[in-house]
Amino acid sequence: MIRKMVLASASPRRKELLNMLGFSDVEIRPAKREEIPPQNASPAEVVKVLSAAKAMEVSANSDPDALVIAADTIVCLDGCVFGKPRSESDAFQMLRRLSGRFHEVYTGVTVTDRFGTLCEAERSVVCFRSLTDEEIIRY
Repeated sequence: MIRKMVLASASPRRKELLNMLGFSDVEIRPAKREEIPPQNASPAEVVKVLSAAKAMEVSANSDPDALVIAADTIVCLDGCVFGKPRSESDAFQMLRRLSGRFHEVYTGVTVTDRFGTLCEAERSVVCFRSLTDEEIIRY
């Protein structure tokens, strides 16, 4: 029996999504290891590997009966994978590049407990409307 659900993320949005699904008693325990994407992997494989690493790290330090959920998301434009912005300036440049363009968003989700592990990835195509510099700054 699962006694506890653990979200291996500090993302307020991921917690909100679980709450919207009716899971209100979720422990938040973000993974601490550095995210190092595998070389020469497809975007779908990258998010699967990264979400699995987070899930395994948190699971190893959790109650054995806990269900651990981890996710990772990346953005791709013209074959280029965008990492997390390192600064406001970096974020501004990323949003400027995405403005008025279609891009791909890949999300990997790993769910693990003492009975096993499931790991999947999903690809979404997103169209960003054109943004002014002022809108990007506010965003």
